[in-house]
Amino acid sequence: MEHPAATFGLTILFAYQLAACSIQDSGKSRPETETQAGGKALTGCAQVGPLTCELPPLQDLSAEACAMLRSCLEGRQFGDQLIEQVIDCDTPVLSAASGQGMAAAVAAQLQVDGPPSYGAYLFIHLQQGWCPADILLEPAWDHGGYCESQHAFRWEAGASDSGAELHVVSERICHMPLDQEEIAAGESDIAMSECRRTQYGLAGNLVTIISQFDTEGPCQSR
Repeated sequence: MEHPAATFGLTILFAYQLAACSIQDSGKSRPETETQAGGKALTGCAQVGPLTCELPPLQDLSAEACAMLRSCLEGRQFGDQLIEQVIDCDTPVLSAASGQGMAAAVAAQLQVDGPPSYGAYLFIHLQQGWCPADILLEPAWDHGGYCESQHAFRWEAGASDSGAELHVVSERICHMPLDQEEIAAGESDIAMSECRRTQYGLAGNLVTIISQFDTEGPCQSR
């Protein structure tokens, strides 16, 4: 006949082993590739938005944005435009801090099929860092002078609890060189100006275009 004390000891040991296995299984049930939000952890920027850059996210946008654009854009064809070189970049323009997210516009001087051009690109900040997501302003000839751009951001809560919407207003003005006679006559050096209004949806790590409208001339109100 088995002693009651021995039976009690075996019962305690079995319960302890069962609890230990339960703890181990619980740890294995949460893959390391999952984020707290339940989605896959971001390992690269290729699936973030229409720009599809096969690069890891940035940690320091100010220092690394231009290098990332070079790696992402040079040698690629966008429509009828071949990006031959990213020459230089303007300082990133950041959106204001928001509970919905953070975005930035990075304008760049580019060599496109020969003539110097000027474009601007959208970066989105995700949990793992900054990723280029879309073209805000396609490269346009700088008319032998220079171009400048301004960008305004507005975040809104999206249709679902997990999503957000980003409204971006981008204005580009390009200036052409004038000779002394034209300067004396008071002629304008503005070669072209345009305004683009883009609405984006952001859900998890995915950026999509909801709507986009272009108008000639400067943006009347941003």
